[in-house]
Amino acid sequence: MGLFGNKLMNLITTDKDGRDVAAISLAYKKWQNFKKREKQASEAERKEAEEALQFLKMNNEDPT
Repeated sequence: MGLFGNKLMNLITTDKDGRDVAAISLAYKKWQNFKKREKQASEAERKEAEEALQFLKMNNEDPT
């Protein structure tokens, strides 16, 4: 991708505090999808959703 492309991607995917916006957005989506179908979720989906929630909390985001 080259140096300019990498720097551009860093600007696009991080906010002013340096948090990874793409990862936060993905974690939100995983958590929301889990909450929509919580009763039918498998154990793996539950674990993944819990990890996403912990990641969000570490980044001072709380979807609950």
